[in-house]
Amino acid sequence: MTQQELIDAIEPLMDASSLSDMLLAIARVCNEKAEHLRCNWQDEISARVWDKAAKRIDEVSANPHVATVS
Repeated sequence: MTQQELIDAIEPLMDASSLSDMLLAIARVCNEKAEHLRCNWQDEISARVWDKAAKRIDEVSANPHVATVS
């Protein structure tokens, strides 16, 4: 999937939801991916990467001041 295809797929979802809800959904997908890697592939290293991404996204969605726009 190209970047533009991804943008085209995500934009209608963003139009129907809030940014906070989108970020929370993405964080949940990251957590589920981490669990899948642990349970099905016994890949703790990759799972930790996805857990860390989920945690960071949760932090940003809960506190928009954590991420700054320059």
